[in-house]
Amino acid sequence: MSEELKRFYREFQAWLDAGRPKHPDFRSYVGLCSNLRAWADTNFTHKRYQLLIDEQTALFDEAFGDDHDGTPFDHLGFKYCHENGMYGHKYANPKRLAWIKEHAQ
Repeated sequence: MSEELKRFYREFQAWLDAGRPKHPDFRSYVGLCSNLRAWADTNFTHKRYQLLIDEQTALFDEAFGDDHDGTPFDHLGFKYCHENGMYGHKYANPKRLAWIKEHAQ
């Protein structure tokens, strides 16, 4: 994993640990890709953001196979779209929280 992506996961985990306070880049109602884009737009160029997204997608492919369809933590886009109602925030999804914590180390 690149140092940039690891830095994203570390900063994101710190934000979660702090109780998700107001942040210029992180939001609890969107997924990892959207949060990565906002964070990368603040810290890097758009081209670098795309490389980070590609890297994260490769990690998803390696961990979940090619069938994750962009929603690797529940494997169904429909369920992903309803996580706000199910959990109150996308980041209450236990699989997503475990992924972030693991990759922040």
